[in-house]
Amino acid sequence: ADQLIPWLAQRYGVIVGNDAALAPSASTMYLVEFSGDRTPFREDRPDSGFRGCFNSGHPITGTFDQSIVFTFARTVDLAGKLPDKVTGTVLLRSTPAFYAETDITTLMASGRAMRSPDEKVGPLPMAVAVEMKTDTPVGDTGQTRYARIVVVGDSDFASNEQISTVPGNLN
Repeated sequence: ADQLIPWLAQRYGVIVGNDAALAPSASTMYLVEFSGDRTPFREDRPDSGFRGCFNSGHPITGTFDQSIVFTFARTVDLAGKLPDKVTGTVLLRSTPAFYAETDITTLMASGRAMRSPDEKVGPLPMAVAVEMKTDTPVGDTGQTRYARIVVVGDSDFASNEQISTVPGNLN
């Protein structure tokens, strides 16, 4: 993490938060459920591209229709200005009930958290896709290759246990 997180920020404009997405009113505040409900959130603009938690305009998440669950996840967002030749989009976001807890030490020690005024509130970005045009040629076509990366704020959502208990995680 000490090398990867700064590299993602510098090279691709991916900002991995030093935080945890929490829903303080939920009995399981560490679980982030990305609902399969495609209803827009109240604050959505018609051109937001999102329906519910999924980016409906991206090939990866456009057809998602089942809930996905992350356990103890962090935010993942795009920098305000992406590096040259890089484009990106947010794929997943939390519901508005979540906030990004930044006092991880206290959270881990006590199991309790309290939102500070400077902490981000939901919907929180939780996964992004970025693409960078490279100078590597594609054979004799005169075209160049693209580097593509998807960064997700949870490392174990695709584990065998999570996939067998949460059908949407197979998406």
